[in-house]
Amino acid sequence: MSLKWMTFVQLMHDMSSRVGDRYSLACLPKGEGVPDTLTYFELDRRAQKIAGYLRERGLVGERVLLLYPSSNEYIVAFLGCLYGGVIAVPAYPPKNNHHASRLSNIIVDADVKAVLTHSSLYEKIIEQVCAEMYVASDEIDGTYPAWRNDVILSSDVAYLQYTSGSTGAPKGVMVTHENILINCDLYSKGVSVGRGGHHVSWLPLFHDMGLVQGILLPLYLGATAVFMPSERFIQKPIRWLRAISDYKAVMTGGPNFAYDLCVKRILDKDREGLDLSGWQVAVNGAEPVSKATLDSFMAAYAPYGFSPGSFFPGYGMAETTLYVTAGDIEAAQPEITYIDKEVLKRYQVEVLLDVENPNAVPIVACGKIYSDLLIEIVNLDSLKRCLSNEIGEIWVSGDSVCLGYWGREKETVDAFKNYLSEYPGKFFLRTGDLGFIRNGQIYITGRLKDMIIIRGENHYPQDIEKTVEESHPALRIGGFGAAFSVLINGEENLVVVQEVERTQRNKVDIDDLRDAINRAVFSVHGLHAYSVLIVNPGEILKTSSGKIQRHACRKKYLNRLFKMAKGMSGVGGANSYSYDKK
Repeated sequence: MSLKWMTFVQLMHDMSSRVGDRYSLACLPKGEGVPDTLTYFELDRRAQKIAGYLRERGLVGERVLLLYPSSNEYIVAFLGCLYGGVIAVPAYPPKNNHHASRLSNIIVDADVKAVLTHSSLYEKIIEQVCAEMYVASDEIDGTYPAWRNDVILSSDVAYLQYTSGSTGAPKGVMVTHENILINCDLYSKGVSVGRGGHHVSWLPLFHDMGLVQGILLPLYLGATAVFMPSERFIQKPIRWLRAISDYKAVMTGGPNFAYDLCVKRILDKDREGLDLSGWQVAVNGAEPVSKATLDSFMAAYAPYGFSPGSFFPGYGMAETTLYVTAGDIEAAQPEITYIDKEVLKRYQVEVLLDVENPNAVPIVACGKIYSDLLIEIVNLDSLKRCLSNEIGEIWVSGDSVCLGYWGREKETVDAFKNYLSEYPGKFFLRTGDLGFIRNGQIYITGRLKDMIIIRGENHYPQDIEKTVEESHPALRIGGFGAAFSVLINGEENLVVVQEVERTQRNKVDIDDLRDAINRAVFSVHGLHAYSVLIVNPGEILKTSSGKIQRHACRKKYLNRLFKMAKGMSGVGGANSYSYDKK
């Protein structure tokens, strides 16, 4: 049956018949040790059981919020919704008031009719989340018949993937069964990973990368999805690499910071015994990907069998289900192009062959473009295709581009219903990402809404943030700062907020840090910072995948909500919102 007419439910039921005894899921609740496992047959039967219960409760066609710890039960509940023709809304249990508020907004936006959770969280969820119905799925008894909704269509919405909100309010992306299957097919072909084997993930299950790459793709391939809670990896990064080594995983990945953690926080003695030679696909979905991260990880783990050809820098988003591009299966290592940073400010590309040129900046390609998806770079002013040497907005068209945003007609039309004269009748998704295409590969240069424009010049925030974190050893590196602009007296001015290292709290001269930042930013970018705030660890707001939420940080700055770091007693410490560097 063609993927365009199939559903993920049919695929899973068929997989149960063909490879029922194979493990589908292997959850490591502690990040190591003996896993909790489910075979394909067990997963299929338990999903049908939940589907039968949901039908009895009148929830077919409704939206159901999923609030679980990272566990097999989460995936069982998710598939139970799909089996029953219930629209799943993956989320995560509230940890604080901010999370609870976000969940409340999702419940209203999606018109959620019930919350599915685990019995261990049931009482807490009732206290913190207001809903019409609550269900502890692990306590559903055998009185409800196993059931599979056979009238589901491939065009039906399977789940709502709420965006992380890196540039605005979270919106529910409508992902159909067809979107899932087509995207998994594209992904598996794009990275050339075969059926069976083991995939490893520590990414959050409610996030598009964690759900699609970590769970749905291996299930599509009849592989075993080995996964652990995100916090287990953050606490002890070696757990990720140990799982890759122990299970001979063929595919896994994460953002830049995951690879950085494995270099900085794993001692040589803890790496002993690692065998990473079977790791075929190491996805890096940082957008843009850091060359320094790739180089440092390669240097650290080549002795343990890791190959540079395993790196697959990738590009994707919830609006395309997940995958757009990832690496190049024919390349010995990721393609890197050096371009002139001054020309870049004018939305143009000038390739520099002299990598020692002071204006040369390396940009890592985020994957080869295949014919299944149509990708164009579009001029921001004319809304026409860019020339080959121009940077523009990335537009995407194809069957894995989702339907739109749940209940948001205007936002859907604006983002998903765009035309190019060269392709009559085709809809394009405006991604909001900036980039260019070279040698058939896509390069990401930044996010349109994050762009800093001061005195008519374009500045990419990630470049400024990189300069800032490297300006002084007491500052946290790896994406713990935010650069954005604020309007002061009718002019845009630069603001920098940067976290201090945990070990340096109360030990640094704040004025020295700010001076170092200002000198570096002026020297590299020719900019004076209107305001520089040195803040405590954990203050920079990020999405669930580790991307800096610059707009949220800007709002936090304007509302004076950052908790400032303190300097050494009696030294410096003039760290406040009144600091003004005009």
